[in-house]
Amino acid sequence: MTLNDKIESEEIIKSKAMILNQTEVSQPAILLHSYLSFLKMNLRQNYEISYLFGPSLGEIISLVVGNSISLK
Repeated sequence: MTLNDKIESEEIIKSKAMILNQTEVSQPAILLHSYLSFLKMNLRQNYEISYLFGPSLGEIISLVVGNSISLK
């Protein structure tokens, strides 16, 4: 790998990080990750949900996990 390749690789990584830091990209990514984490945990331990809560985006995630609103 040449120095130019390394510099270009670092620039690509920085530009991808900048895209991920945008709210319209990061919040759906957080929601999806949280939802999938819940599903994975629930498949392992088969939880019965009594209540869910969360501020802001966490509230939306709670509603999705509780089947009050669709992930779609």
